[in-house]
Amino acid sequence: MRKTSIALLALFGALLGASAATAQTGLIGVRLTADGDGRWFEFQSDAFCQVDGGTFYPGAPGADGFYLISTGAPIGSGITCFPDGPNFGGVGGTTGFLEVDLSGVTGTGVEMAPITDVLIEFNDYIADDDALFGLQYTSAYSVTSGTATLTNGVVTDVDVMADVTFTYDVSQICPPSLLLDYTGTLEITSTSFDLLVNSGALVTCLGNARWDWDVMGAATQLPEPSGPWALLSAGGLLWALRRRHTA
Repeated sequence: MRKTSIALLALFGALLGASAATAQTGLIGVRLTADGDGRWFEFQSDAFCQVDGGTFYPGAPGADGFYLISTGAPIGSGITCFPDGPNFGGVGGTTGFLEVDLSGVTGTGVEMAPITDVLIEFNDYIADDDALFGLQYTSAYSVTSGTATLTNGVVTDVDVMADVTFTYDVSQICPPSLLLDYTGTLEITSTSFDLLVNSGALVTCLGNARWDWDVMGAATQLPEPSGPWALLSAGGLLWALRRRHTA
């Protein structure tokens, strides 16, 4: 069921305005393209949305749910849980970034660099405001293992596993509760990615509501551009992304 096509944007060469050897942090862009079977579940209503809309709904740019979890039958007048459909970030767009520690990279030969963080805001692509309280959620990650392989400064392989937490701020809806955390894992390699978030507190003030995110699948690396791309310097972009995650 959970299959996805991903395109990894391997970003090349020396850092903008500096060599890879002197840089401390870089960013690898990633683009995720979900298979039609990817789903988001809303258990209080016994309902789910499906990336391609399933057999009844048309999918993006139209509705992609709801269906009953128990029977698979369509319900309601239609809702869009995947605003970009399968193209997380839009067609040809960038879904997010992997942060890499480049302090030991020289740009010569085959080298390994640790992946230290994931910068992907899944709220933009999955259930952006579809929970019962109509709020957005934030994405936070704790990398448990992660390595980028570079050959002469070119990113040729990535493999990262991270614990993920999606958080809703419900302080205005369910006092005295302030934050609701839903936890799971995200894995991205050069050939696959797997997002599974299926653990979290029940929202008792809304009738024991709970949500799950379940998308995974295949990965492909884009061909190299005609000219070398610079591995992105973290700098202001990294600051802006982190500020967005914590705002």
